[in-house]
Amino acid sequence: MPSARALLTLLLFIASLAAGHARAGEPVGMRPLEVPSPARGARLDGSLWYPAGPGGTPGEAGGTPVFRATPARLGAPLAEGRFPLVLVSHGGLRSAPHMADWLARGLAAEGMIVAVIRPPAPASAEAALAEIWLRPDDLRTALDSLLADPALAPHVDESRIGAVGLFLGGTSVLALAGARLDPEGLRGACDTPGRAMDCGWFAAQGLDLHAAELGPLAKVTPEPRLRAGVLVDPEFAALMTPESLRGISLPLTAISLGTAESRPPALDATPLLGRLPGLDTVTLPEAGRFDAFALCTPRGAAILAEEEPDAPLCASHGRAAHHRMLLAEVLAGLRRGLGS
Repeated sequence: MPSARALLTLLLFIASLAAGHARAGEPVGMRPLEVPSPARGARLDGSLWYPAGPGGTPGEAGGTPVFRATPARLGAPLAEGRFPLVLVSHGGLRSAPHMADWLARGLAAEGMIVAVIRPPAPASAEAALAEIWLRPDDLRTALDSLLADPALAPHVDESRIGAVGLFLGGTSVLALAGARLDPEGLRGACDTPGRAMDCGWFAAQGLDLHAAELGPLAKVTPEPRLRAGVLVDPEFAALMTPESLRGISLPLTAISLGTAESRPPALDATPLLGRLPGLDTVTLPEAGRFDAFALCTPRGAAILAEEEPDAPLCASHGRAAHHRMLLAEVLAGLRRGLGS
């Protein structure tokens, strides 16, 4: 007999499958988002996706020659009412800055206000390493800013705040839930091939993790306003301290894309099993990690092949269907803590 959660996910998937094309015309608004970041000494940009009231201009966001744009009513007012607020952090932003827009739009179509936070692309290996502790701060700072916005705050149900993280963004959500990265484990992350994603880049730039300054890791603290978190192929899951995982009470869902054989070891969430109470786990074996990225244009694969003949970013087949499956699982994970 299927579990209640499995039935809920199936119903959400069937509904999204049936409405997949119609949803492009539903009232989802989008407007640019700017968040001052004291930790970075700069402004973060991003986008806010939300159930829209009448008005705005039909348009698109984030299109490039490689990746398709995402439709929205640009500048539309928020619909009347109060809605859950979901923070989204995507770890694949070096490929393009709008990788999470498709997911944000899907969540907004289900009645959620969604803030996509886009940190600057790191210019060096040292800057990339600092993203581990800066991105959780990005999400917290964005939350502070959104709740202080007099135009937005009346529409936010502050008892229903969630976060979705993909790849390094998943690591950030884990950190805000209370997980702690073991500094010594991180220092040795590149000693074993495949254990971390950026080891080749670190080595090429002469960054030695054993000599790196990791003190800021200790300054990352839990975010008590979160009520649910979803992690899609989070990085560094094996390096979280067991005692910090045992102390987490937040409902978390870990979604794994692909099979254990096809998934990079650095994106393996299974080390969280048995150490994180209440963790719900889902595997989408038909999908791959690039299915968490935006849809490619008809010429996207050819454009990428000009620089890298076997570029995998647009090689996935069935990405639109995998998007629907992933969206359904993310919704189910959020609703564990936020309700319907």
